[in-house]
Amino acid sequence: MTAVNSILVYGGSLDGWMAAALLARSLPLTVTVLDTQPQESGVEATLPAITGFHHRLGLNERALIDNGIATPTLATHYRASDSWVPFEAPGFTLDGLPFHHYAVYGHLNGRLEAAFDAFSLPAQAARRQRYHPQSNDAGSLLATLNSGLQLDRDRYRSVIMALAKELGVHRRTGALLKVERAGDDVESLLLEDGERLSAELFVDADGALMSDAQKEQTERLASAEGFAVERLVAPQTEVACPCTRVTQREEGWELERGTAACVERLRLGAEDSPSEFGRYCPTPWMGNTLAVGQAAGELEAFVTGPLHWLQTAVVRLLDAFPASTDWRATRAEYNRRTLLEWRDRQAFFELHLYLAAHSQGASDVWRQRWHKVDNPELLRWLTLFQTAGLVASRELQALPDALRVSLLLGHQLWPQACDPQVSAREPAAVAHELAKMRQMIDRAATQLPPYP
Repeated sequence: MTAVNSILVYGGSLDGWMAAALLARSLPLTVTVLDTQPQESGVEATLPAITGFHHRLGLNERALIDNGIATPTLATHYRASDSWVPFEAPGFTLDGLPFHHYAVYGHLNGRLEAAFDAFSLPAQAARRQRYHPQSNDAGSLLATLNSGLQLDRDRYRSVIMALAKELGVHRRTGALLKVERAGDDVESLLLEDGERLSAELFVDADGALMSDAQKEQTERLASAEGFAVERLVAPQTEVACPCTRVTQREEGWELERGTAACVERLRLGAEDSPSEFGRYCPTPWMGNTLAVGQAAGELEAFVTGPLHWLQTAVVRLLDAFPASTDWRATRAEYNRRTLLEWRDRQAFFELHLYLAAHSQGASDVWRQRWHKVDNPELLRWLTLFQTAGLVASRELQALPDALRVSLLLGHQLWPQACDPQVSAREPAAVAHELAKMRQMIDRAATQLPPYP
């Protein structure tokens, strides 16, 4: 068996450089980036998992924030319902039961005197334009201030590229003339200047290395048909908000994300022309070539941008990195788990179609889009939650259940029942517990310093 000694990352996008940096940090291999792309402007939103990713890279996250490259984000603001969705579940576990059961019980008894996000310190801090770094003290209320980041894509890419070079990543430039193959494997990349680049493993962060078989297998979600993405980037003219803003339009959504330097408005709406939105490849790893990030699939997740999926792809590769080029078992498991992740991302997008179709004054366009959804797993999850407030288990949670629950309850889509252990309690006692919790969170949010 041949040992894996070299990796070539194709594409000099942020995806490509982040993949190269973490591979070089984690593996004693030669890593090369074929940088074929111009720098990108705009804003990249991430989940709190970015902190762990930065820790693995050895990157000083505080410096990113202090230099205006990164802006903490505490929640996603859905303007139509005026709900603020944090990254973690609101409230606290009471008597070993998830908090949402108590909120549902209060609602069913007419004793819930506040919105669901009133029980989340991150949501209330974002609503008030306040912020404090998350505390490491698990017993502190400030420990619930779990935040993602909004990144200035251009400046962040420069930081990651510099770090990658410090870690020994080699940079090559040039235009790709031909992908030279032997069956499913890529043997080398022939550049226009005649140079050939080879490696044991190719990581495709652009999509240009996909084989004919991968292209034939690539699909597009039926629920994503009719959508296209338009990005508008402009200088920041006001204080950045510690949140992502989502506005529902008649035929689409507008997402707004910002840093100290720039703001990006992503318009996701109707488009007759061909679009890559909703496209995915069920076998991103074929032969010795692995497609990552947007090269493997493109779908909006609202609470995070595409960079999160690049992170999970590279970490998944590292967690089961093969000792030799006989990587059949690793490849099959990688593709299986990546497809599970994609299905979970799909369900999260389609949950937004459900919310839009069931919103007050929803147009026929939204209702028709929801009727096109064919996702038995999501329908099973929704039915169980709607009838009993229960959360169905999933093998892989690409996005946590807390986000789904907060989305539904924040949009006033309440279950018909809650856990029997909660409903057996006196309504007045539950109302008293909820009031105390809400008042404590309200006081804490008011005392936080202004953002930024």
